[in-house]
Amino acid sequence: MITKRTNRFFFTSFIRKKIISKLSCKLIFAIRLFRNNNSQKYFQHHHAGKITLLAVTILSCLPAALIAQTYSGKYRLQSEGKMPDDMQKVYSEKYFETLDDESVKDLKGNESREFAALTNYSIDHLLKSGRVVYGDPITRYCNKVVELLMRQTTDHSIDIRVYTLKSNDVNAYSTHQGIIIITTGLIARLSNESQLAFVLSHEISHILDNHNVQSFAYNKELFRKDMGNHKNDLEEKILKSSKHSQESEFEADNDGWKLYTAAGYDPGEIIKTFDILLYAYLPVASNSFPFNEIESVNFEINPKGKNAQIIPIEAEEDVDDSQSSHPNIKKRKLNIQRKIDASSTDYKPFSLFSQDDFNSIRKLAYTESMYRFFVNNLYIHALILADAAPQNLNIESEYLSEIKAMCYYGIMLFINEDQKLELLPDDTMQGVQQTYFHLFKRLKKKEVNAIGLRQIAKIRQQYSSNSKINRIFNQAVEEFASATKYKADYFTDPPSDTAQLKKDNHLCLTCHTMLKDIMSNSDIEAAFGNVSNTDEEDEENEKPRIREKTSKMIMFSPRYFGLDDRASANKRFMRTEKKQEFLENRIVEYAKDLNVEVKVVDAWNNKEMSTDDVNRYSLYMDWFIERNGFSGEKFKGFLLEDVKQNSGQLGAEYLGLSLYWNIIEKKKFNFLYFLGGAATFYGFPIYLKWQFTPYHYTGYVFVMMNLETGNYSFVDAKQFDVKYRNYLIQSHIYNSLNQIAK
Repeated sequence: MITKRTNRFFFTSFIRKKIISKLSCKLIFAIRLFRNNNSQKYFQHHHAGKITLLAVTILSCLPAALIAQTYSGKYRLQSEGKMPDDMQKVYSEKYFETLDDESVKDLKGNESREFAALTNYSIDHLLKSGRVVYGDPITRYCNKVVELLMRQTTDHSIDIRVYTLKSNDVNAYSTHQGIIIITTGLIARLSNESQLAFVLSHEISHILDNHNVQSFAYNKELFRKDMGNHKNDLEEKILKSSKHSQESEFEADNDGWKLYTAAGYDPGEIIKTFDILLYAYLPVASNSFPFNEIESVNFEINPKGKNAQIIPIEAEEDVDDSQSSHPNIKKRKLNIQRKIDASSTDYKPFSLFSQDDFNSIRKLAYTESMYRFFVNNLYIHALILADAAPQNLNIESEYLSEIKAMCYYGIMLFINEDQKLELLPDDTMQGVQQTYFHLFKRLKKKEVNAIGLRQIAKIRQQYSSNSKINRIFNQAVEEFASATKYKADYFTDPPSDTAQLKKDNHLCLTCHTMLKDIMSNSDIEAAFGNVSNTDEEDEENEKPRIREKTSKMIMFSPRYFGLDDRASANKRFMRTEKKQEFLENRIVEYAKDLNVEVKVVDAWNNKEMSTDDVNRYSLYMDWFIERNGFSGEKFKGFLLEDVKQNSGQLGAEYLGLSLYWNIIEKKKFNFLYFLGGAATFYGFPIYLKWQFTPYHYTGYVFVMMNLETGNYSFVDAKQFDVKYRNYLIQSHIYNSLNQIAK
């Protein structure tokens, strides 16, 4: 029996108390890195293989004509065509291919194996995270530009290919395998193909100059050396490492310049590209909050929400970069400007495709940026982009209205659930976008709910036949009624007692008239009629709920991770690959025995993935992330229709997730125990056995979620202070499946 919220909070508290307490700050740091799209850049440059392993396994991944999508979020990127080898191959195959690479054989001793392990594991999990797409219009466009740039060099020893990462991070990076990853956050900010071409030429140069391998070897040697015992030892090493990395960046800029100009692109656009990077911390577009569009004679916003103090935008070009992997923007701009001044060539505007073609991929990137924000529950950020969408991108107003409706509904939910701080950025925010954050930070719950419902009602008035907007409106009415306790008669027949009305409205100026210019009394009564019994429904939801059962289920592939510093990186990663494949096979096998049909949507290890599966996995992962950012229940996010459509095709109403961990922790040296053991002849061997026998922690979590309600339908979580044994885990897998089987 699981009560209304016990199921969710048992799961999250178990993870926090039983797992994170054992992994200490390492895992917390890993989770934060995983949620930060910039972490993958960190992995490539700093070789943090252990962090990558933990972060990924925990969950928190021709002219480009627009291609119609198969779901309502029609600008949401999806993969197309044949799956590339980079996706199909498993980690172990990539590892051995890297060992045979001539560029890696120059590494000393075990460095080649360590490099092959860390770099392949991180990029493999990024490619299979559900956030990387292939064959889409953005990727095709970028690969055509790469083909043009590669025709300007005689070095074709490496097959260079581009993939698009669905991320709001403004970034692009490359790997020694020849892979370039470019983010939608960067594409959304670029103005033309020339700026994109310089980004790609820079990353191509990193690959051709073998910078990843060189940087790895240099840093391994640097941090291996004994530079003395003085206090500044570590700082000195960091400074040397940063200097070496900056030299590689300048070399990539210089070699990229050669490819770029040889292809015929305008060098002046490079300077503008650096400016885009300089202001990357700001939204891709922003305006002041549209108070005039919201307020009317029937609705007034509390003045406290409108008096934001705007911090001017002041980006610094000449920052201290002594401990940074990249030189500052000023130095990079000066370097390129010298080349422009020294060049006698009269460059003319050139592009492989038309500006309309480029705008088409930028449009996709911009809409994906809005989508990424609200998948991560950053509804105010998404609302800023929706309100400030550039007109030259021609984003359909109905689609923008869907985005806005979901943003206002999400803001209502999070503030009502006391999760306001998760919507807000830090205090370093600059520019007019502050008007948005100030408004929702200063206003009380009733005021926010009033603004949200009013705006969603206005959107519904304009698009009354849109099923998604109607669904969000009905949810917003229910949320408003639950949070404020107002019913239809508050709007249709407000209190005649002025004192009572003033009392009701002390936190919500003119709330009683906020729907007057949008909905008739009969429409208001009809809308609120469906939620008139919310108190009774809440009481019903508080009753113990029986665990649900099913005969069909969609599942993520099992996530296994192990912490054992005694083993090499490759051994840990190989073990992880084998165990995840073993666990996936056991789940499918036992489910079949219990007459439960299981569809694993990310069966990478078994090489059963198709492009349709990749898109389906990405959809369910986005749904899972959006849902689990909200601590309450009754959450039906933007993707509900898409998930129901896909689930209907598979005939499944539930999503399953399982996590497994094996932590091996060395015992700390205890001087008192040592003395006690050394005091007797027979006690010392016992002490040595105790001291060198590590702690073992084995854990298991199996979760099933209802895709319609978003609620946890079944949770089974356990931890044992014993060695990881396959038979132990198998017995619990069977037990969990047996409990949910019809």
